[in-house]
Amino acid sequence: MKYVLILQHVAVEGPGLIASALDAKSVPWRLRNLLTEAQPELPPLSELAGVVLMGGPMDAGDTQNYPALGQERALVRSAIQMGLPVLGVCLGHQIIALALDAGIDYAASREIGLGPVQATGELAILAGLDVVHWHTDNARLPEGAELLASTEGCANQAFRFGSALGLQFHLELDEPLLKAWLDSGMDQDLGAESTEDLLAEFARGAVPRERAAARIFGDFAACSRVALGN
Repeated sequence: MKYVLILQHVAVEGPGLIASALDAKSVPWRLRNLLTEAQPELPPLSELAGVVLMGGPMDAGDTQNYPALGQERALVRSAIQMGLPVLGVCLGHQIIALALDAGIDYAASREIGLGPVQATGELAILAGLDVVHWHTDNARLPEGAELLASTEGCANQAFRFGSALGLQFHLELDEPLLKAWLDSGMDQDLGAESTEDLLAEFARGAVPRERAAARIFGDFAACSRVALGN
């Protein structure tokens, strides 16, 4: 049976609410981290109903130290050409951009913590909501892509290109996953803001944010559900 392949880059950055949306639509999925495999082999696209690429601390273009990132980029390019649903978060968003021949501005800005995005189109449901940002690199907008969200520090916070949706921010987070991030040492990135303050602020906006996540990731899951039968 076909399934959605979720590509993880570090153990702590799991699929969170993306997995919840897939489960709600009864879409099977499998989690893999190619970076931990000695000789990773990707499945043929004929076995997949979608591809999800999660975040990670490495540079999206660093195929010298992480050769599997090049394999992921090639997989994404082929999946988009086939019209297979593709979803990228943070590093995954940047990998999609590279697959579409857009560049990455490394260490271009530092966005860590909760903050709003200027959202439009299919992401307009995010208007007025704070989402989690955790990045320093910015992907440029691929030629022909539709810009869906931006911030002052990052012009390309989200885009749509055919069957692919890239999100620079972390809409997949729920409270347990965010706590796991912070417990893993990522709290050192917060600067002056305390872990307690971030968690309290996150909890205050949880209901509308998770409702938006269910809609956005539910749309991806619905497209993957259709792909199961193709």
